[in-house]
Amino acid sequence: MVELEHARELLSNMGLETAATLLDAQMERSLHAEHTYAQFLNELLTSEQQERGRKGEEMRTKLARLPHRKSLEEFDFSFQPSIDKRQIDEPATLAFAARAENIILLGPPGVGKTHLAVGISIVSGHVKIPPSGNFRMSIDTPLHRRKYIVQ
Repeated sequence: MVELEHARELLSNMGLETAATLLDAQMERSLHAEHTYAQFLNELLTSEQQERGRKGEEMRTKLARLPHRKSLEEFDFSFQPSIDKRQIDEPATLAFAARAENIILLGPPGVGKTHLAVGISIVSGHVKIPPSGNFRMSIDTPLHRRKYIVQ
């Protein structure tokens, strides 16, 4: 067990906290499934990578200081028939960010501009933005005069 504690300490010192925490459980699963050493290591490191991705996404969302967390899937296009879903699907691909272009959502209060802008920014948190810069969203209505940045 000394080797196991040493391995856990090494993982922790290298910043692989999730791997250090899951080491015992992954060893048990791999032992029962008769995995090879490579399979064991692959599953342990995959767990670490997934947790880092989850924490990164959580941190980007927190730093963006969005007014609420609503996805594009939650938007009710039947409530606002003047908005064509296809016009929103294109910006949701974030191709405009790769082309260093802007999008502007115009309309009277209560039509869903903020919901759509937040939904697009949430999509950007799931995708790596090209190195052309940060994804910036500015909501400029009487109720929301602030910028939200997702890096």
